[in-house]
Amino acid sequence: MIKTVKYQTMLTLLMILSLIFIDSCEELESVNPADPTYTLKAPTLVSVQVIPDVQMSITWQNNEEYSKEFVISRKSGSGSYSVIGTVDKNIHVLTDTACVLGTEYSYVVQSKVASNISANSNSLKEAITFQEPTNLTVNSISDESIRLTWTDNSPYEIGFKVERDAGAGFVEIGTVLADVTEYTDTGLTFGQSYDYRVAAYTSVITSSWTTITAAIEFPAPSDLTAICVSDSEIQLSWTDNSEYEIGFKVECDAGGGFVEIGTVSTDVQEFTDSGLTTYAIYSYRIRAFTASNNSDYSVVITTISCASCMVDIDGNIYETIQIGNQIWMAENLRVTHYRDGTQITHETDNTAWSELSTEAYCIYDNNASNEIDTYGAMYNWYAVNGDTDGDGVRDKEIAPVGWHVPIDTEWTELETYLSNNGHSGSEGTALKSTMGWHLSGNGTDFYGYTAMSGGIRYNGYGDYDGMGKYGYLWSATEYNNGSVWYRSLSYNDSGVYRGYGSKRNGIAIRCVRD
Repeated sequence: MIKTVKYQTMLTLLMILSLIFIDSCEELESVNPADPTYTLKAPTLVSVQVIPDVQMSITWQNNEEYSKEFVISRKSGSGSYSVIGTVDKNIHVLTDTACVLGTEYSYVVQSKVASNISANSNSLKEAITFQEPTNLTVNSISDESIRLTWTDNSPYEIGFKVERDAGAGFVEIGTVLADVTEYTDTGLTFGQSYDYRVAAYTSVITSSWTTITAAIEFPAPSDLTAICVSDSEIQLSWTDNSEYEIGFKVECDAGGGFVEIGTVSTDVQEFTDSGLTTYAIYSYRIRAFTASNNSDYSVVITTISCASCMVDIDGNIYETIQIGNQIWMAENLRVTHYRDGTQITHETDNTAWSELSTEAYCIYDNNASNEIDTYGAMYNWYAVNGDTDGDGVRDKEIAPVGWHVPIDTEWTELETYLSNNGHSGSEGTALKSTMGWHLSGNGTDFYGYTAMSGGIRYNGYGDYDGMGKYGYLWSATEYNNGSVWYRSLSYNDSGVYRGYGSKRNGIAIRCVRD
């Protein structure tokens, strides 16, 4: 009896499972992905990438288990989509080979079963570009050759074309391989101008061109300085700006015109002229040379064969003195030209002076004979700073070569030295001249600094004041946008006063050696 019940139970379970299986099969057979009423899932477009030469690679992800094919469409710019290919369900990438350089394309992908097709995938777009080289530069490497360099901006060029126009149109002068970003052009004519252009290329396309105009450059030496190392020797030094000179020619004018006095080999940047006459004035210039050509000359500098003297661009000779580790002019500057020979504006009108925001100099009371050799000239700070156009940028140097207007900390160094060497509280007395100060307010001139009471020209009305009573000297350091630090000495004070005043004030300059 028990066995019969077990058999009946098992039979019942088998019948139930059979019914479930038959039901499931009927449900599976009811799915028909080819039926347009069945909604196919759209693929996901993963990437669109430019590949050499003018092609696009489109990659997608399948999201539909019943998909049999994929349909790929594209549009150009703002146009309409059109089919460019259909691939099997097992392929998830397509290369579009019918692209045009400079055109932007958008792509979508659809799943397809028979005539049933899904909605569009997400859209991705990309432009066919072939970026030209940039940052084309030229560098003269000899007096008959130029090296061109550029930046490679393309990931798939096979090389670069280099063309030159010497006056009759561009012609190709060479090519280099992929990733090479320089080319040397040889056999050129010194002094002639050339146009160059460079483009990337493949077997199919050429990029746009990048261009530059160049001539072989043979730059002159710069920063020529002359220091008198003894009363019969002057040492010259300069900066070499050429890559290919074989040496430098040194010329001197001792009063009868420039003559060559020596040469030095390549990369040598100094020369000592010896056997000179003490207190004689000498002018120097140099230029680089090759076997065939010479560079332009450096600037001309003038100096004096006197170890304790210096000379400015106008030929004015100044005594110098050493105090501590500093070497100072022992006279106020009276130059009327910048270091490069440019005239400094001479302003005599009081109203014009008070309104200036550009460089100028003056002489106390506008009297050209008013002891300028004793008191020097007076300059506004725009002249001190070499700001010739008032834009806040230094354009010129007022100090002679090898010298500069002292900054505020250099003045402090001088004062500290005086204080620490027996002149604490009487620094001004040690610097002031022994004559010319009001009410016997003269100094001891302990070091030969000979500070003079040259007065001041005020910025407000352009009027002069204080000669015989006060001596003012510029620093090269701004206090704020409208004021600058200076130092002053007084007939009735033994110290050195640190103050700040308007850039439009006219006061004197003492230079210190570099």
